[in-house]
Amino acid sequence: MDLLTASVAAAGSRGRPYMLAALAGEIDVTSSGGVRDLLAAAVAGGARVLVVDMSGVGFMDSSGLGALLRVARMLRRRGGTLGVVSPQGAVAVVLRLCAAGRLLPVCGSVAGAAGG
Repeated sequence: MDLLTASVAAAGSRGRPYMLAALAGEIDVTSSGGVRDLLAAAVAGGARVLVVDMSGVGFMDSSGLGALLRVARMLRRRGGTLGVVSPQGAVAVVLRLCAAGRLLPVCGSVAGAAGG
């Protein structure tokens, strides 16, 4: 099992500020709560656009998807958006099978997800 590593940092593209969360490892029932808390803290701190780079995530189960959807809903209520960037392999399959793209914009680049 790969441990999950995560970081959140302020960024910007074409004068538009956003928060970039980079995740790597596995998001499952043991780590999804931490992911949700980390992303929710960024929202509570004022993030309006949250970009989640998932290029380093090798596995995500339904609890991970649930964490992303909860934070996306929280952001929408505040007039913001959450975008997912570069899901790979099994993670991309989970997002596609669950039709998560209807609720979470899935982009190939950070700039695309940030609206720039």
